[in-house]
Amino acid sequence: MILNKKNIQKINPNIEIPLYDINKVNLGILHFGVGNFHRAHQAVYIHNLLQQGYKNLAILGVSLRNKTIKEKLSKQDYLYSVCQKSKNEEKIQIINSIKNIIYAPEEPQKILDYIADKNINYITITITENGYKFDQQSSSLLFDEDIKNDLFKNNHPKTIIGYLSRGLILRSKLINSPITIISCDNLSKNGDILKKLIIEFMSIYNPEKISWIKKNVKFPNTMVDGIVPKLRKENKGYIEKKISLLDKVPILHEPYVEWYIENNNFLKSEFFYKSNIKIVDNVDLYENIKLRFLNASHSAVSYIGLLLGYKFVHEVMEDYDCYKFIYNFMNLEVLPIVKVPKDFDKSK
Repeated sequence: MILNKKNIQKINPNIEIPLYDINKVNLGILHFGVGNFHRAHQAVYIHNLLQQGYKNLAILGVSLRNKTIKEKLSKQDYLYSVCQKSKNEEKIQIINSIKNIIYAPEEPQKILDYIADKNINYITITITENGYKFDQQSSSLLFDEDIKNDLFKNNHPKTIIGYLSRGLILRSKLINSPITIISCDNLSKNGDILKKLIIEFMSIYNPEKISWIKKNVKFPNTMVDGIVPKLRKENKGYIEKKISLLDKVPILHEPYVEWYIENNNFLKSEFFYKSNIKIVDNVDLYENIKLRFLNASHSAVSYIGLLLGYKFVHEVMEDYDCYKFIYNFMNLEVLPIVKVPKDFDKSK
């Protein structure tokens, strides 16, 4: 029996199910890139707000390349399970914050129309670094075949830069209303970079609209984190057994998740302060903590674990000598040289 609205009441009673009817929640967020990370991260943050009774926050997803996730989720009425699991902790939720998904190659104009929709106040993005068409060597827009396609007005867009640029032009004409675009990809200064790329694109495509974008569109820098491993067959079976229903697209992730948004370039709403999203003055500090503490220690664990013949990170950390090595690395090598915010708890 598959997970969907018809069968959800037959789910294991210990599993958290949506308290809201997504069909009665207005759209508020347009999201590009409905991959596993988004469904384990931003979609869960929004689900938790909807559980509290917040309205006007439903997510409309956009898939630029892959139709599979739309096909699978639509058969489940956009319900899916998220299992947050560690050695000593487990929590399973049924998420329904995504209201619908548009497959871009089939309905490109609909995406532009939604960027210009008065109900859409936030656009979020998780498309990986390559999707931005950012040439890191020149720190400018990469003029590949897809970008060249988007610069011709008679072609349908193929890139995030093309869609956002054309959609913002339409928004300026139809409703002349501000909007916040939140990149949630692992690019340092991701908001600044996205703004730069759009301005560079617009300098060729429609220079007259650059001033409107600078005045009305916010591009806050962000930092996100969370570990969402590739789902194995046995993990999928475990989750389905727990919920007592079949789920074609379950998610497994670790309990640790973070979402920081920079305060100074952001159209804030009350709901951000009612979630676990952290609004901070300087994202760089938190990004540096992530890179030095989490990424560096994770690499160190992997290197010594591989040399010792271990297969998984948790196996390395259960080896006392390895644990002591990582503990000393973080406390003696990293902590003394990392600048941390006043609200950061070093003991953790």
